[in-house]
Amino acid sequence: MGDFDKAETYYIRLLKEIPSSNFPQYATIYNQLGLLYHRKCNYQLALEQYEKALEIFSQYSALDNAILSKIYDNIASVYDDLGYFDKVFSLLPTYHPSLAITYGNLGSTFRDIGDSEKALEMFKRKLDIQLKTLTPSHPSLASAYNNMGVIYKENDDYILALKMYQSALDICSVALIPDHVNIALTYNNMANIYNETGDYSLAIDCYLKALEIEVKHFSEDHYHVAMTYGNIAIVYDGQRNYTAAVENHQKALDILLKSSTVNQEELSTSYFNFGSTLKKMGNFSSALTMFEKTLEIKLARLTHDHSELAVLFNNIDLMYFNLKHYGNALKNYNLALDNCF
Repeated sequence: MGDFDKAETYYIRLLKEIPSSNFPQYATIYNQLGLLYHRKCNYQLALEQYEKALEIFSQYSALDNAILSKIYDNIASVYDDLGYFDKVFSLLPTYHPSLAITYGNLGSTFRDIGDSEKALEMFKRKLDIQLKTLTPSHPSLASAYNNMGVIYKENDDYILALKMYQSALDICSVALIPDHVNIALTYNNMANIYNETGDYSLAIDCYLKALEIEVKHFSEDHYHVAMTYGNIAIVYDGQRNYTAAVENHQKALDILLKSSTVNQEELSTSYFNFGSTLKKMGNFSSALTMFEKTLEIKLARLTHDHSELAVLFNNIDLMYFNLKHYGNALKNYNLALDNCF
């Protein structure tokens, strides 16, 4: 008999042996059986056990709310695995003080599948609970505001996004040490908004504040530091301050190239952004090198007809043309056409 079967036999025997008045233990055992069936991918039986546990709690409100929260979380997890996200959304009560974590997890799930409306609703429910149950400067509130800010940004509602990020920053500044990484995260989020809205000076200011914290918290050659240098370079590019952009692109690239665990997609993005700035400066030879390095990474990761390859071939073609290498330019032009149709 396997471990799952032994556990199932044990829990079923317990249900027969414990006094019928011991409601908390009944609910706990049904919840454990639900977990057991869930791990065996027997989703229907798992839901039946969780619902039995939930029924007990609906009749005896004095029972431990922490267990109730866990049961809701487990039911939501089954529906999540089955892809029944609408059922998850309708399952939970609008307000319950012990369900903040559940709402937060569901918010992240809905965001991951691109349902920003339901993600925002879940994050709002989480925040509503936390505002009623936590102190005004609790760090968890900052996390909730940041999550909502991300959703508003994705919906291009930059005013509300900034409002959320500012609320998060206000809390972090009181509740956390000055160089806490969550403060850097919030500065980065705010900088991203300012860059989108063309407020470049404010974007640079926020990125530099984030960078100062990241260097202290991690190290000068950490991945997050590289990403911030890259973001600063993009802002300078938007300001047409290409010299400063190149300086920061180079810092980002140097860090990524030194890393033994570099993300190839991030590396290709760094090469491409660097090449784009060099192209605007008229440094076509160096830009060509960057675009070719980008292409080398992309060719190993994308299908031959991917639209990103067409963009790259077009850029490489343009560099060859400006360098008067017309034979190579024509070759890449044809490759770009092949990847467009």
